[in-house]
Amino acid sequence: MGGYGVLASDASGFPLFALASAMEGGNILYMELLAIKKGLEKAHLIHCSHIQSRYSLMAIQMISGRYRPSWFVLDLLDDIFVLNSFFQQCVFFHHVREINSSADFLAGFLCAPQEIDLLLGDLPAALNVLIRDDVVGKVYPWL
Repeated sequence: MGGYGVLASDASGFPLFALASAMEGGNILYMELLAIKKGLEKAHLIHCSHIQSRYSLMAIQMISGRYRPSWFVLDLLDDIFVLNSFFQQCVFFHHVREINSSADFLAGFLCAPQEIDLLLGDLPAALNVLIRDDVVGKVYPWL
């Protein structure tokens, strides 16, 4: 079982939306790119204009053209490029897993194949802690 998670926040760190998905099969790179696509779709739907997306180095290098993509992600990359054009600014950054812990938490949140849009007023307590840590700039000494 694979999964992805997306947490979008405004400039002050307040969550705008949270998505979690689990599905049979799929590899990590596919899930990362699918998360980017789904996050961009939702951000476009709620009329966001400026996007900063944090994911793995390989996913970001594929989007930026610095790494040759595998055949099985070409359609996802095409979708990401189209969605990218809908925003005034859309920037992709590489971050290690610890700094992107909210999305990592959401990626493992579900136990059965499905996709959910979490209610912001009813987020899991553990996710709220991760969001708060991100807002206050928690330092990870091993990084």
